Amino acid sequence: MEEPHSESGDIAIRCPGCGQRFKVGPDLRGRMVECGSCDQRFRVEDEVMIRQRKFYPGERRDASLERFSRVPTQSPVAPAFEPIHYESEVPSAVTVDPTSPFRIILGIAGVLGAVIVVLILIFGGGPGGLLDGTSVAKRMILSSFTAILTMVLLLVANPHGRLKAALVGALFVAGLLALPFFFKEGTTKHVSSYQAGEDPLDGAEEIVSAEDPLNDIKKEMHYEPVAEALAKYGPTRSVQGKTAYGVWLRDLRDFNKHQVVEYLTQSTGASDESWLYPRPPDDFLIVLIDIENDLGRVADLCGRFGEVTRTFEGLHVIEVKVNNESFIQGSLDKLTNPDNPSFYELNRRELESIDLRRVGEAIKRLSVAEPKLFRRDIVKRLQQLLEHPDLEMKSDIARALKVWSEEGDGSVEAIRAAAKEIMVAEGTVPRPIIAFMVQSKDEEVIPILDQLWADEAGPWETLYGEMGPPIEDWVLKRFMDGSPTLKISAATLLAKVGTEKSLPALREAKEGARSETAVVVGRAIEAIESRR
Repeated sequence: MEEPHSESGDIAIRCPGCGQRFKVGPDLRGRMVECGSCDQRFRVEDEVMIRQRKFYPGERRDASLERFSRVPTQSPVAPAFEPIHYESEVPSAVTVDPTSPFRIILGIAGVLGAVIVVLILIFGGGPGGLLDGTSVAKRMILSSFTAILTMVLLLVANPHGRLKAALVGALFVAGLLALPFFFKEGTTKHVSSYQAGEDPLDGAEEIVSAEDPLNDIKKEMHYEPVAEALAKYGPTRSVQGKTAYGVWLRDLRDFNKHQVVEYLTQSTGASDESWLYPRPPDDFLIVLIDIENDLGRVADLCGRFGEVTRTFEGLHVIEVKVNNESFIQGSLDKLTNPDNPSFYELNRRELESIDLRRVGEAIKRLSVAEPKLFRRDIVKRLQQLLEHPDLEMKSDIARALKVWSEEGDGSVEAIRAAAKEIMVAEGTVPRPIIAFMVQSKDEEVIPILDQLWADEAGPWETLYGEMGPPIEDWVLKRFMDGSPTLKISAATLLAKVGTEKSLPALREAKEGARSETAVVVGRAIEAIESRR
């Protein structure tokens, strides 16, 4: 007999509206229910119940049920004939299964990495390239490592075709190992290591005679790049006050070389043609192109990061014993905490660093710190840093000197010289520099500030007015000859600093002036008359 109940006792029903099947408890038999799918209401009666006939294990003879048996099935009956027996082994799943995405990615990475290294080996030896100055031996290390890695990745990525992968990998290995011997650009001049007793310039044309007393020095430093640079300036070795100098950097650590190059090129204004050449065993030779013909100034700059041991004026070369300890930065916690006893000492040292980024950060920290220690030393160094061409750094220096300078310490003169130089070169001067001069009541700023105010009155009017009565003649001249907008600003300034000599011009301008101009001029006249 068919039974609508399931093993759990629930009744299986079907909605007469949508046909959706449900199970409900036996207590709902004969009661009204609502379909959760179509919201139709119906009564749980025989018409909606699903009848299923029970059966017991072994009652149905369905072969597919054998797959779900919990007990082992009977072994098949041996056939009456002799079956075929295959001698071959069952194939491995590795050779049958498809290649996994991870292996595909490894293969692509191996090929792509090898291609990138090939391009670097071919094109990276040019000036400024990744391999510029790298020896053949080091290039071989790079190519060998890449070749081994590529071979391993290709073998791992191709489990179905290890032979093909090995052949392709062998092609990459052969190409990578051969390239360093065919593309040697950047290894001849920029040699960084040599075999013991080997002449690095063997076969090259000698540029010094046997009688030259500096012959040994030239050979030791490999003087050729300096000689080639000087040859461009003709017999006088100078054109319009510009020349080339070489700096022989002894014992310079490799990870400090970029700071030295950046410092020397920016401080001397050297051209982009300047270049750094590795020299064995741990030395470098930098050739500075198109700098001022002043060997002493270059030597002073080199003294910031080492000891100038020798100067060869005839060779245009300076030898420097580099102090690598000067590149080490102090504790950041102490550098940024003014309450720390080491704050002033460490930031003073940072001002001596050749890393301009560290110098700039130290200037900013000192500009907001109370001047307690090393005031004279810090002010002196800040004045020296005004020679740096970076306008942003000069602005920060002006802010710092506004806090640290004292009367008569030379800060006013240093800022004044920097302001005039910037005005000539740029046509404008950063506001912090002008603000320092105004605070110092340096009347030398009036011509500069007058021009800045005339070009753009709004941003400079307040600072200009802080100079007081000395600006009256300058402002009065602009009032009579300037534009209507400038006249309004000039009248506002004359109201603050003007005297009786400005009254005739103001009264004359008031007659027939526009309403806005007339109001401002009238207020200026009233302000001046009130100060009589």
